[in-house]
Amino acid sequence: PLGCVTYSMRFFQNKVTAKDFQAAVSAARIEIQRISKMMKRTGWDFAIGTSGSAKSIRDVLAVELPQEADITAQGMRYLADRIIEAGSVKKAKFENLKPERIEVFAGGLAVMMAAFEELSLTKMTVTEAALRDGVFYDLIGRSLNVDMREQTTAEFQKRYHVSLNQAKRVADTAQAFMNSLCHAKNVTVQELALWNQYLSRAGRLHEIGLDIAHTGYHKHSAYILENADMPGFSRKEQTILAQLVIGHRGDLKKMADIIGNNEIMWCAVLSLRLAALFCRSRLPLDLPPQTQLRVDENNHSFILRINAQWLEQHPLIADALDYESAQWQKIDMPFSVQAQ
Repeated sequence: PLGCVTYSMRFFQNKVTAKDFQAAVSAARIEIQRISKMMKRTGWDFAIGTSGSAKSIRDVLAVELPQEADITAQGMRYLADRIIEAGSVKKAKFENLKPERIEVFAGGLAVMMAAFEELSLTKMTVTEAALRDGVFYDLIGRSLNVDMREQTTAEFQKRYHVSLNQAKRVADTAQAFMNSLCHAKNVTVQELALWNQYLSRAGRLHEIGLDIAHTGYHKHSAYILENADMPGFSRKEQTILAQLVIGHRGDLKKMADIIGNNEIMWCAVLSLRLAALFCRSRLPLDLPPQTQLRVDENNHSFILRINAQWLEQHPLIADALDYESAQWQKIDMPFSVQAQ
């Protein structure tokens, strides 16, 4: 909501007046106010501006006010007064302002002035780095095992007081089931690795909603994962995590419209559901050897093969598996247990 284009179109379509500029700055301050207290509490040593608006303001100030080495509140006030006096950015005839920035310069300037006022900034340097550099940095980090998504996952576990042991049990068990399913379906190594990452993070974060309420906690977890700021994650990745978590328990009918015919997603949902089911006692639990989860391609059904004696020794899990089978039957995707 703080884009230079948005604000230029909203406030500076006609002749620019002092009232227009103040309205734009005030509107931007209202948005920034949502995070200003938290940022001030954290504190900083210096401020750095990046990308179009910051670079444009710096470049114009370098010519108009050569004594201003950085972006300052005083310098920006001078530029705003020039624009108001002239009636538009174009008529102000700023040197060093690129033609493609003329139409959006006023909006970017108003937002930057609001940031300075709301955050009590005195000056700001400008970096040549921009969004694309951050994307490259993130991708390089992933290849060097310094993945921002792992840091974010750990931070969310800490923030929402997740039981680390239980989260790891569910994540590991879900990946084991997924490996079994994908081996039977001949899924490529690359695709399996990707979905194991999704399941690992979904398993580690599936209970973050417990910090809000125990009833329907999976809904709270999914909402957080879908809407929170999660550094390193794309919106698509957050959506997948949210879908896995909302589907890890409860009625499966809600998932039919969400997933559709995405077979690999159904496999992931089943893997996470079974992991949560087997780990429901929140105690260490070793699955019996030769436990296998398979897909019957002919009948479009899932089959869990498990040791019969082990199942007799865990009657609560056996009952839960019967209930799970009934849930899958409702959406015409049979799931059965073969005790051997």
